Amino acid sequence: MLGIYCMCVMSSAMHLQEQKHLYNSTYVNTIARRYFTKLVRGVLKAKQMPHPMLDLRCENFIKDTAAEMRRLCKFLGVSCPTGYIRDSTGIVRSSPSITRHHVSWLKSTKEFVQRKMQDYDFLDGYSFEV
Repeated sequence: MLGIYCMCVMSSAMHLQEQKHLYNSTYVNTIARRYFTKLVRGVLKAKQMPHPMLDLRCENFIKDTAAEMRRLCKFLGVSCPTGYIRDSTGIVRSSPSITRHHVSWLKSTKEFVQRKMQDYDFLDGYSFEV
């Protein structure tokens, strides 16, 4: 059995129940802290898994869906027909959704996120600009 551990940074962590929360900086602070608490648990569990792991970055998947689909299929040991790649490429966004640009951030929350990002090697290469 193979295990896949896929992390998409802040935007996927913010499953907001109502749109109005986007502008509530206290709520954003709570969600950011909750995200990193869950991230720690997820990373610890992933490290304990005896199965190989594949790092899929959302940005790379959007940038070159075909190559990332081939890489994923190879990792899973399944075939990746041309039609499957074509169909998959057709439904992927043309650019990432960067919801953090639509959120009201407290300075302390931004600083917290920037500090915590440094704790995880799979977040290397990401930056946090609002």
